[in-house]
Amino acid sequence: MLAHISSRSYDLKSSKTFLTEAKLAGGLGVVKYVASHAIGKGVTGLTLASKQSGLLLKAVGNSADMLTTLSVKGDASIHGRSIDFEPTYLVKKKASRLTVSAVLGHGLSAAGVLQASNAGEMKTDYQLSYDKKLGAGRGLSASVNPGDRAGEVELIDSKTEPGALWVAHLFYGLGDKPKLKLKRSMKF
Repeated sequence: MLAHISSRSYDLKSSKTFLTEAKLAGGLGVVKYVASHAIGKGVTGLTLASKQSGLLLKAVGNSADMLTTLSVKGDASIHGRSIDFEPTYLVKKKASRLTVSAVLGHGLSAAGVLQASNAGEMKTDYQLSYDKKLGAGRGLSASVNPGDRAGEVELIDSKTEPGALWVAHLFYGLGDKPKLKLKRSMKF
């Protein structure tokens, strides 16, 4: 069965009389599609996606670069932990990327990316995050990215002052001075 939804985008600053983009989205059987055309650029894009055996298969391309990305997204349970994974091949960059993330328990989660090019270049990036509810109306979150040598801590409090939300955000990059932002917002 063929079904589709169309949309059009206007940008009055760039063109007062015509569309900037047109989209058509829908599905044919198990394959979903989104076709778009950037009118000013003359580039038509196409994304095809299908969910098979619990995996999301996706292909992305456009009229300028042809096929740009192939990916598979899924999850698996290993030793009782849910692991999300997404291997991707970036056609134009001639590179493969593997993204993996997992909730480790007790508010701790981890995410990582490994990218390798056909020329043998390797890049890695990973982050550890922690989220904790500190009681009604209070929460703490922290993240550290060893590759960037940076970390963040955020404390949210909506209980101390009725009707107000306090947010304290601390950012620290190794070699930089820590940056603290304190924000208070009120409901009227």
